[in-house]
Amino acid sequence: MEVCSVRNSYLLNTINRETVMIAFPDSPRYLYNKGKETQAGIALQRIRGSQYNVEPELDEYYADKKKEEQVIIIALTCKCNKQVH
Repeated sequence: MEVCSVRNSYLLNTINRETVMIAFPDSPRYLYNKGKETQAGIALQRIRGSQYNVEPELDEYYADKKKEEQVIIIALTCKCNKQVH
């Protein structure tokens, strides 16, 4: 009985996850971070409306991505320095 319950739970979880993936396409930020800047702009325009200027928001995505890259570089540098000593 318990194995069947776990199997059904897993199946429902998988179905729910797949449904969410179909219902909610990739976000503009996700697309941007994956290097798909043009697609991110199109998705953002679709969400915000045709009169909305998406460029400032895409510029924010760019700035956020650069900050994240800097944090990763700093973290890796610190980790490497600790291993050397």
